[in-house]
Amino acid sequence: MASLTNCGGQQFQCQQISLRGKAAQVRASLHTIFTIANGSLHETETLLLIAVDLGFIKHPICNDLLGRTAEVGRLLGGLLCHLRAAN
Repeated sequence: MASLTNCGGQQFQCQQISLRGKAAQVRASLHTIFTIANGSLHETETLLLIAVDLGFIKHPICNDLLGRTAEVGRLLGGLLCHLRAAN
């Protein structure tokens, strides 16, 4: 702790820049993860529709599940929008 109180202004400034860089990396990683999740969500919706067409599940069940995927999509969209705004 003594080294923090005795450090020069330049060292502190470098640490701030380093932390900002790490935060940007984390945001970029989260953006990638949420984008992949969104793609997987769309794939799931497509597979549900195929399952109905093939008779594996009934329409009411599919509609319920599609409603749930729509809610997840809204959540992912909000997270992606927030990450974009943070940049």
